[in-house]
Amino acid sequence: MAAIEIKINPEIGNHSGVIVLDGVNYQFSINWNSIDLRWYLDLTSIDGSPLLSGIAVAVNAPMLAGFAGPLLPPGELLAVDSSQSGSDVLLHDDLGNRVKLIYVPMADLL
Repeated sequence: MAAIEIKINPEIGNHSGVIVLDGVNYQFSINWNSIDLRWYLDLTSIDGSPLLSGIAVAVNAPMLAGFAGPLLPPGELLAVDSSQSGSDVLLHDDLGNRVKLIYVPMADLL
């Protein structure tokens, strides 16, 4: 399997939807916090049961590392700087433009 991009429209403030990760449907939301100027990720099962809440989105930092459980996606979510600028700053308008949200399936991590 290949890594997949979770499409984020930078013109829309907060994002939510259903994504398929390693063959399983999940609901996600990515919200901008204007107080601390960061994006945060929430992930729930398709029935709405919370799996992860308030995960800070940081450039090139794994978001699922350190979390384990049978209901969690087995791969890894990353915010990747597609411009290769080397900047780890993630501004509001960067997500979906310069920075892409990528899921790497478990098979590609091995």
